[in-house]
Amino acid sequence: MRVLFCNAPSVTLLGNCGGVRKLMLVYKEALEARGHDVDFLSAQEAPDWSDYDVGHLFMANGDSFSVGVEVRRHIPLVVSPIIDKLFPRALMRVNVLLDR
Repeated sequence: MRVLFCNAPSVTLLGNCGGVRKLMLVYKEALEARGHDVDFLSAQEAPDWSDYDVGHLFMANGDSFSVGVEVRRHIPLVVSPIIDKLFPRALMRVNVLLDR
């Protein structure tokens, strides 16, 4: 299976130092150990969508919404809603309520 990893542009600002990026690399290693091919979506060039079986969007939020919409137009999409910040529980509940 060929998998295309996608994320919000801000995820790669810290290179491989960010937690989301590290998680993507761990998933990539695990999938490749099981015989799957994994590529990362490039911001510079459009992929050949026919080369991929599924897209995996990491850290689904407002920053990555347009990326997810574009990928979903071409291939099935899996979403990992990673929360990489700690907020008070009440604030998280209000955020979830407003996002519905």
